Amino acid sequence: MHSMKKLLLLLFVFVLAAGCAKDDTEDPTISVATPIADATFTSGQEINFSATFADDNLLSSYKIEIDANFENSPIDAWSESIDGDLEDKLKLVEQSIAIPENIAAGEYTMTVKCTDDAGKDAEDVSVVFNISNVTDTAAPSLMVSSPDPDLTLNLDVGATFTVAGNVVDDALLSRVTISILDADGTVLSDEVVEIDGVAHDFSKNFPAPADPGTYTVEVEAVDAVNNRTVVDITLIVS
Repeated sequence: MHSMKKLLLLLFVFVLAAGCAKDDTEDPTISVATPIADATFTSGQEINFSATFADDNLLSSYKIEIDANFENSPIDAWSESIDGDLEDKLKLVEQSIAIPENIAAGEYTMTVKCTDDAGKDAEDVSVVFNISNVTDTAAPSLMVSSPDPDLTLNLDVGATFTVAGNVVDDALLSRVTISILDADGTVLSDEVVEIDGVAHDFSKNFPAPADPGTYTVEVEAVDAVNNRTVVDITLIVS
């Protein structure tokens, strides 16, 4: 009889504890205060990161990922991952993130992640910002003389055309890339002119695309720290 009473008492305590335990029914949330979207930083500076993490039960951890939004940079782009522990239901995280001294200039994305104690993930929060290289903050000066960027280039199928111009930089150039893109932005063909100097004249011949339609001729100049200037020309093939 006493054993039965003890068993019932233990069962009662277990049910009571289970009823008092709070289920984790909601995903955690993230609110990033800084950096703000479209902010511009300089290599060697610090980014003041500030974000609030919240959960209905208990937070566990967060992650900050930083990646470049571009490819084919003449120098290394910045890529970093930072992990941190969280506790309680609400947590303000403030920290300084050092930007490396000599990295590629351009657009970057910071992605903030969070997981609670039950393994639930918050919806990622992304912030896009720009970084300039302290050694060279100016983009190349690009002039396209042919075809005229202010006019639409009309060509027949099978025709050829020339893309020519001049590029100048205050420090050091890296390359000029001339691309033909279709209406969806897919690169159909391109030519890369490697440059080692502060000024360069370029001229390249291209066949018109084989199918009638509207295309874009994109001319991009890139300097040694990845500052970029782009000129677009509309091309119609009939």
